[in-house]
Amino acid sequence: MKRRIRRFLAVVLAIMVLFGISGCDLIDNLTKEPETTTTAPNKTELSNDSATLVNYYNAILDYAESIKPGISISRALDVKDIKFMKEGQEDSGKEYDVLNTAMTQAVKKILSEKKDFEFDPSSAVYNGEFEKIYYDVSIDDISSIPEAKIETEGDKYKVTLNIADLATYPAPAGSTIAKLFKMLDIEKILAEFDKTKTYLLVGEKDDIKIAYKECTIYFEANRVEDKVMNITLTKNAFVTAPMTGVGSLEKYGNVLMNFKLVDTTKYTFDWVDPNATTATSTEAKK
Repeated sequence: MKRRIRRFLAVVLAIMVLFGISGCDLIDNLTKEPETTTTAPNKTELSNDSATLVNYYNAILDYAESIKPGISISRALDVKDIKFMKEGQEDSGKEYDVLNTAMTQAVKKILSEKKDFEFDPSSAVYNGEFEKIYYDVSIDDISSIPEAKIETEGDKYKVTLNIADLATYPAPAGSTIAKLFKMLDIEKILAEFDKTKTYLLVGEKDDIKIAYKECTIYFEANRVEDKVMNITLTKNAFVTAPMTGVGSLEKYGNVLMNFKLVDTTKYTFDWVDPNATTATSTEAKK
């Protein structure tokens, strides 16, 4: 009997100890300060409108020009959506499938390219390269940027400025699109297409039509320090050029070649001790 009582008391004591520990943990959890995550404040508060974001773009480039961080530049041209068709047609017919397939790779090889450069402030050409990206978009240009948007991700502002379509060539010298982008050189394009003259002749310069559409400025900035991190300029040129088949392609006669030329230039800024870097310039053409 005494043994049973001792066992019973031992069980009760164990339960009391268990609940006592659990109670302490519960009290600790209830009285413990909740963990908080702090987000660094924005140095400049931005709203989602073109004027504010364009002014911010100019301001961070002003600052970059004064500090002179290192710059890496990558420029690429890519040809897309090549189609041949008779003038007046909405789309290319099946009879042009072979021509589309055969010419796509040829035109890509002629016009596509990629170049990469790196510059630090001690480089003799640094200032010249910086001037190419330092576009002071004035308040008069705001009407040409009808759509702008901003996102926040961590310590970054991610901003996209959409440029209004301009369906003319050449672009007027004072226009926003001419300020922001290096325009196509028709003479250079004609010279490149001279390589195809044994099977396809391109028309005269005045017959080539170019429409600039869907052009954008995209940039990321450190929102805590208001430092530009990278800028990507994308220019889409929709080209229509008259062509005449020669030799084995003579059966196609006079056709229109339509393609989209995507010109993308990305600038990446190195703010980590730029004066300690070594000036280099590399170029690779595909």
